[in-house]
Amino acid sequence: MLMMLWIVLMLPSDSIRVAGYFCDFEALRRFHDQAVQAVEVGGFREDVLALALTNYYLTGCGMAYKLDEDTLKFYIDEALEALMDFDSEGSDADVQAFISLFAGMRINFTGFPKLLTYTKMSSKALKAGKEADSTNPRIWLAEGISKFHTPKAFGGGPDKAMPILKRTLKLFENRENQDYLKDWGNEIAILYTAMCYVELGDTASAIREAREGVKRYPNYKRLTKFYEKLKGSISTGKERAR
Repeated sequence: MLMMLWIVLMLPSDSIRVAGYFCDFEALRRFHDQAVQAVEVGGFREDVLALALTNYYLTGCGMAYKLDEDTLKFYIDEALEALMDFDSEGSDADVQAFISLFAGMRINFTGFPKLLTYTKMSSKALKAGKEADSTNPRIWLAEGISKFHTPKAFGGGPDKAMPILKRTLKLFENRENQDYLKDWGNEIAILYTAMCYVELGDTASAIREAREGVKRYPNYKRLTKFYEKLKGSISTGKERAR
């Protein structure tokens, strides 16, 4: 019991987030190994969420740095197995949000007809998560991301994602950050909201949204890089107009 508690205490979500912000693979792999051990020893909720959070960043950063597909699929499948084993009844909104997020990631490496399996998995998790706790912002974040990446022909697109992401941000404003994940996901919702503004042709609103996000999450490199790129595009446009 003491060993299991020690492992959990060594895995604060803030440390995983910082490693993920900077795509620090060495730290993320270390956190991954500790989380796997914790899940195997006892599998408390915090252990499973630590593994999910770590694998989320390992997958996202791995995609950005073009790691091999087998490695990325391993991290996704490992997280999905742990999450579904922990919450087979679909009663934990955070767990269901992660299931939806990972199922969405898995679609990138899956062709027909199995692609439909992950699409249904994501939809089922979103439904279960909302039924478990409709005020949990992360379940709405997962839906917003899903809508953003879904082609318009299939009911997605930035115009469909935007109101869901705005709802996510509002829910984060009203939520006390007392659980293991704290306000994780708020920074991602800010980024995707800004991305929606860009896709919808409202660069000024995108810059305003990203600027506020950078003030609050200065270490979130994906957001800061997006903000700098937006500012650069505006500057370039002004130079060309002269």
